[in-house]
Amino acid sequence: LFRPEPDSMAHYIVGMPWLWAILLGFVLSPISPAVVVPTLISLKERGYGEDKGIATLVIAASAIDDVFSIVAFGVVLKMIFSAGEGVSTTIINGVVDLFGGILAGLTWALVSSLLPNQTDIAVVSKRSAMLGFGGVSLVLGTSALNHSVIGSMGSITASLFANIAWCAQEPSNLKHNPVANVLSVVWRYTEPMLFAMVGAEIDIRAIPPSMIVYGIAILAVGLVGRVLVCYLALFGAGLNMRETIFVVLAWLPKATVQAAISAQALDIVRARKDVIASQDQLELAKWILNTAILSIVITAPIGSIAINVLGSRLLNKTI
Repeated sequence: LFRPEPDSMAHYIVGMPWLWAILLGFVLSPISPAVVVPTLISLKERGYGEDKGIATLVIAASAIDDVFSIVAFGVVLKMIFSAGEGVSTTIINGVVDLFGGILAGLTWALVSSLLPNQTDIAVVSKRSAMLGFGGVSLVLGTSALNHSVIGSMGSITASLFANIAWCAQEPSNLKHNPVANVLSVVWRYTEPMLFAMVGAEIDIRAIPPSMIVYGIAILAVGLVGRVLVCYLALFGAGLNMRETIFVVLAWLPKATVQAAISAQALDIVRARKDVIASQDQLELAKWILNTAILSIVITAPIGSIAINVLGSRLLNKTI
C-alpha cells in the first residue's frame, strides 16, 4: 500500500500536482513479471530458496502488487480526467469495477475448472488455453467499454481461483505442475515478442536532458523508499539478511507494466477533441511517459543482472 508513495515525491522534486504525482507513483510501483518470474522459476527449479519458498513469495507478492497498482492507476486516471464527476463518485466506480473484476475472474475460473471434463486426454492444455484466451478477452473487452480495471482484476483473479480449483481436483499433480509445462512452451515464443514490443515503445531521444536529470532523481528517491518499505514488510518473515537483500533486488526491475500503462494519460490528453487540452496537462503526461521509460532503461537490465548473478550466492540451495 505504501510502495507508490516514494515515487509520488515528484510533487516536491518537480512541483507536479498531487494527483499526477500519485499517478506517477502507481506507474513506477509495479515490478515486471516478465523480467523477474523466469529467473525466479529457474532458481526454484535448481533448488535455490526452496527451503523458505522465496520464489513463490516474490511471485505471489508481485502479482498482488501489479494488480493493485493497475487498479489504483485506473482510479486515479479517472479522477484526473473525469468530466464533472465528483471524487466520491469516481472512487465508488473504481470499487465497483474492482469487485466486478473479481466476480468476472471467479466466474471464468469456475468455467475453466469444469470444462472440459477431467477425463479428457488434453484437459491441461485445453483448460490452460481457455484461461489464457479468457483473460485476454476480458482485458480487451473491458478496455473497449472503458472499464479496464475489470479486465485487469478479472484476468488475475481468474488465474488465482483456477489454480485453487485445479489443485483441489488433482492434488497428486501439485509437485509435477503440468500447467507450468504448458505455459513454459507458450512463454518460449511470446517472450521475444513481448520484449520487442516493450523496446519499440522506448524512444530515449525524445526525452529532454533536463527531464532525464529530474527523472533519475525521482527514481532514486523512489528506489530508496521502496528498499526501506520492503525491509519493513519482510520484518518477522523469517528471512536472513542475504535472503532479504535478494527479495529487495527482485523488486527493482520495471518493464512490461510501465510500457503498457505509462502512455495512457498522454493518449487521453491528445484524444480530447471536444476541448483544447491544456499545455500543462500535456507536459505532465509527457513527464509520466518519459519517467517510466527511464525506469525501464535503468532498472530492467540492472535488476535482471543482479537477480541472475546474485541469486545463487544469496539464497540457500536445497538438495
